Amino acid sequence: MGYAYGLLSITKMNAALDEATEEDLRRASTRSEAIALFFEWFELMGFLPKLLHSLLLDVSNPSFQALVLVFLFHLEKNGYADNMDGLSGVFRAQVPRLRAFRVFYFTLQLELPAVAKELSTPQEIWAQIKKVWGQIKDLSESEREQYFARKNEHLREVYLHHQAELDAFWQRHPEIKSALEAGDSSTPSGSELG
Repeated sequence: MGYAYGLLSITKMNAALDEATEEDLRRASTRSEAIALFFEWFELMGFLPKLLHSLLLDVSNPSFQALVLVFLFHLEKNGYADNMDGLSGVFRAQVPRLRAFRVFYFTLQLELPAVAKELSTPQEIWAQIKKVWGQIKDLSESEREQYFARKNEHLREVYLHHQAELDAFWQRHPEIKSALEAGDSSTPSGSELG
């Protein structure tokens, strides 16, 4: 707790800000995208606490942006720059896919509810990953491949069972399929089903 407290200490953040150069602040501001993507990731997964929704809706607030800038600069000064860059890259790649999957899932729920019931919601997928992650990370690479092959096989079985309906769905929604395949940020992500 002591180390985390140090990272969240307003006093320490103020001291870091006092020592910051213009270049330090400019560099930290380039990482502010990570915070917005972080909030969006948890929003898309359905895990953003209701109290934080007001923060998410007001990310453009100058006070919030200043706090984020100071916090990012403070993290950088404490040796987390590489971690933040890596996390930003993951969010840049995965948030568009998650957006696309969410649009896919909710559109599927409306048009083909029986098929949607055979799939997991984004929240269920996250819960499953959290539940089995300890087991998955301890598996050998070939065991991990087998685990994910079983998951893909389930998706294939769902597709084969509902092939005509899903093919018609993809014909009606080529933009969703393209977004899923590309991870396009213009539309929210499930290309295994078609």
